[in-house]
Amino acid sequence: MHSIIWAHQNRGLMRQILSKVFISMLLAAVLTGCGPKLLYQDDFSNLESGWDTHKSPTAGTVYSQGAYRITLNEVNRDQWSIAHQDFGNVAIEVDASKVDGSEDNSFGVVCKYRDLNHFYMLLISSDGAYMIQKKNEGTISRLSGEWFELSDAINKGNATNKLRAECGSDYLALFANGKLLAKVKDAEYTHGDIGFVVGSYTEPYVSIAFDNLKVFELP
Repeated sequence: MHSIIWAHQNRGLMRQILSKVFISMLLAAVLTGCGPKLLYQDDFSNLESGWDTHKSPTAGTVYSQGAYRITLNEVNRDQWSIAHQDFGNVAIEVDASKVDGSEDNSFGVVCKYRDLNHFYMLLISSDGAYMIQKKNEGTISRLSGEWFELSDAINKGNATNKLRAECGSDYLALFANGKLLAKVKDAEYTHGDIGFVVGSYTEPYVSIAFDNLKVFELP
């Protein structure tokens, strides 16, 4: 008799456990389905993942130690590299670190790149500043302010910053380490490539490493 009661109670307990497991799995599936769609990623461990590589006395773009590095050795110069993709509205996340060189620099994300003269740049600097820019017909305009602006959210010096650049249907937004730096309105470019950019100013040498790139779909 006791064994029958125990078996009955045990079956009831198993039903409760299975019910909880099923509900947990269902919730996980729902939450996963509601998350942003991952369109593209690269941890730069594969040297053949499609990014351009070149070296010259003044600039270089290379895969290096599990990251993608852009190096400049010339004053007042920009160097960018693209992924050879085509996206619409996306959020781009990447870890960006100054490896060496001057803190008088700029670096960040390129989005909606149509050609050499038409794209957006969402930038920070190693001395703690940020700006959103637009290149149109070869002319660079400043969308987020007349000058670079400072933010305590940016890690200075030889540090890693987790960047998020949102390139939406009618806006651009730049985040550093989870904090919003700037958001501006612009709807001219609807799609294009994504990439990285590094700039030098009064001092020639700077080297920036990019890693753990992820591109998510935006509505």
